[in-house]
Amino acid sequence: MKRVIKGDIDISMRNNDILLADTFTSYNKVLVDFLVYVCALVLGMSALPSGTDLSKELSKTHLQIYNIDLLLANFPSLLRFKQCLKEYNQSGRQNIRHLLNAIKYFTAFLPTISMILFKAGYLKTRGLWVLFTFINSSYSLYWDITNDWNFGFFLKFLSDKPNVKLLRNKLLYSKEAYVLAIIIDFQLRFIWVYGLIFANPTSPSPSTAAKFFTTLFTTEMGTFLLECLEIFRRWVWVFLKIETEHVMISSVSDFIELQSFD
Repeated sequence: MKRVIKGDIDISMRNNDILLADTFTSYNKVLVDFLVYVCALVLGMSALPSGTDLSKELSKTHLQIYNIDLLLANFPSLLRFKQCLKEYNQSGRQNIRHLLNAIKYFTAFLPTISMILFKAGYLKTRGLWVLFTFINSSYSLYWDITNDWNFGFFLKFLSDKPNVKLLRNKLLYSKEAYVLAIIIDFQLRFIWVYGLIFANPTSPSPSTAAKFFTTLFTTEMGTFLLECLEIFRRWVWVFLKIETEHVMISSVSDFIELQSFD
């Protein structure tokens, strides 16, 4: 754990370090909330409901100074970014995949930078934030499916090779389970889009969808639900990541056994 928090990686424990650090990136909101709570305790603040006021929320203004909350949320991505660069250097700068993975985590910093500029008044709209968030979500989705899960879903459409499969040659579960995992990953990677389309707190007569997504993106209960959904998405990712590693290791073992038999 200490090694991962420092952004280091042990080659002999590579999968463990990566799984732990990647899982940490899904707990960025939890990390911010935890620090908010700790700071509130230190400052003597209270968020316990009093009387009939059950909607009292813990103020986060003490973390919004200097955008500490936004910067802290990117700390887990910074750890993975450092790990990827370290692996790239350890490969003698030959394995370009580690560099491309580092770029993926770097794109997670761009929405934060644009939001800080927007809050400071340097940007008039959130257009740049939308663009950077779309880039990060798209890059991350592609990497999840193509590299972490070893599916040919995107390569099937991006390459001219007719023998590329939508999934992969060896599957341990039904195809429907993998398709469902891809849909879940896609929906939760881009769930922020629903907030742009439907969430409108000022609408005089909001639709049912608008009410739901406004609550989801503007309230503490909604934030809690979003955190739970992201942790669920990460659970699906970890499950398939481990399964993919198992398939790859077993395939190599089978190949070695065949060579020995020959």
